[in-house]
Amino acid sequence: MKHIDTSLLDQYKEMLGPNGLEESVLTFRELVPSYVAELETLIAARDETGVRRQGHKMKGACRSLGFIRLANTMEMLEKSDWVWGDAEQVLKEWPPQLAADLEDVEAWLKS
Repeated sequence: MKHIDTSLLDQYKEMLGPNGLEESVLTFRELVPSYVAELETLIAARDETGVRRQGHKMKGACRSLGFIRLANTMEMLEKSDWVWGDAEQVLKEWPPQLAADLEDVEAWLKS
């Protein structure tokens, strides 16, 4: 689980309890599709400022639950120099990474 900050998750588990952490992950799982859809719309519209804002928003959501790889990708959209092809590539690669990382976190929660 090199893409997940399990020490952060351990801290949340202590503070919120296992059920509270599971609820946070569930909320993240429910909200992320709308975040991705918004990012897709902004990229299609070639709205660089909007893409950077959405990247910031998604980075924060990911970091808050220890999704390191996902957050780093969104930070690239937020802060780095990129071209539209880079942003479009993120839209292709990010959802499978999201699914894999969510699966890892959910398996970790059950262990």
